[in-house]
Amino acid sequence: MKFTIVVSKQDIAGLNVAQILIEEFGFKQTNETFDGNPIYSKGSYEIIFGNNDIIFIDNVRRPSDVYIFASRHKSESEIPCLTVHPTGNFSNDTSHGGRARELSPTHSFLMKKALLLLKEIAEKENLIRTYSVSYEVTHHGPTDMDKPSFFIEVGSSEKQWRDKKACECVADVIMSLHHEIGSEYMSSIGFGGPHYAPVFTKKALQTDFALGHMCPKYASRYIDSDLIKQMISKTFPRPEVALIDWKGLKAELRNKIVEHLRKLNLEIVRV
Repeated sequence: MKFTIVVSKQDIAGLNVAQILIEEFGFKQTNETFDGNPIYSKGSYEIIFGNNDIIFIDNVRRPSDVYIFASRHKSESEIPCLTVHPTGNFSNDTSHGGRARELSPTHSFLMKKALLLLKEIAEKENLIRTYSVSYEVTHHGPTDMDKPSFFIEVGSSEKQWRDKKACECVADVIMSLHHEIGSEYMSSIGFGGPHYAPVFTKKALQTDFALGHMCPKYASRYIDSDLIKQMISKTFPRPEVALIDWKGLKAELRNKIVEHLRKLNLEIVRV
């Protein structure tokens, strides 16, 4: 499996992760360029640098199997965190990149592995005392991708973006993803709950469920058959089940989602 690591030249955390990969993992500059910037490679990995903000780098077309976006995470709470998430827009709002009502392809098994590795390495390096580890739900761009992709982020303020140990954790996770993925994983999509998907994170960390696209409570009002079909068709491997955070959805919206899922013959698991 070949991996392209995507970094924005405007992103402090992403640049720190790239620097660690180059200096500590031995990535070498090639003769190729992306967006006018040198491409670095090592084995089945390459690093490309885009000039736009990370959520607007949607012109990636590389001979890879997966795109991994190494990025900062920003929130008003500024709570230290390490997160994994797919990208896409459930609404018509494209202010944070991507196209309206479009989801990008993603890979549930690799995201689950990244989540497990983040937790494992954060515990080993004693980061877990200050950093939370979780999924985030599907949000922001880019969406125009020809291969599965996902973000691994360091948050939530400049202090964490410049934290070498946190960025080393992300670099270690990325470089460990080429190892064998658990064949016992169960590919899934999720509905309901808040942005940091605590129920889905717990399920992924403690059971065989591997989440692909996740629609939170705040975006559930936009859900229709087309978006659910995208959640299914753009999650790899194809989802076997849909997890519903039962208490994390209003009954009216939950019933509508359940009706759509039954028409699509997808197994529903109440969590």
